[in-house]
Amino acid sequence: MKSNQSLYLFMLIFLLVGCSDSREDAQPYQFHLVLSGESEHWEIEGYELQYDEKRYKSGNGKLAMKNIEEYVSDYLSMRIQVVTHGKDKRIQSYSVSGSDMNIVNHQIGTIEGIKMDSDEVIKKEDIDQIYATIIWRESQEKKDLKERILLYEREADSFD
Repeated sequence: MKSNQSLYLFMLIFLLVGCSDSREDAQPYQFHLVLSGESEHWEIEGYELQYDEKRYKSGNGKLAMKNIEEYVSDYLSMRIQVVTHGKDKRIQSYSVSGSDMNIVNHQIGTIEGIKMDSDEVIKKEDIDQIYATIIWRESQEKKDLKERILLYEREADSFD
């Protein structure tokens, strides 16, 4: 009788341990920023940046041209950069090209992955700035225009 109870107890513990969620992606990220910003012609809303020592995920925001419903162009590019210790690092980029595109609204896709190299680790306290560079082709004169959107800047006295 006692050996049956021990066997049932062992099976119950084994079942409970086997059902626990030990996947890395089930753990929360160490930091999560939701960023927005604007320039003269463009705005970014809800751009997310999530990092920990092993994983990263960025994107999910919206890029929109301000105060206009249609702007026809044949090129649009967006690049998100993080500045740490005075060095720029591109963390995401996006571009589209084609004839007669309305470039006013774009969903920013999401990228995620696992960091393989310790140089890829970004710590929140090391981030000086996060910014986006938007380049688009002016539709009438066919020249490229460029604007920068500041999404995050660490305050000098911040110890996050």
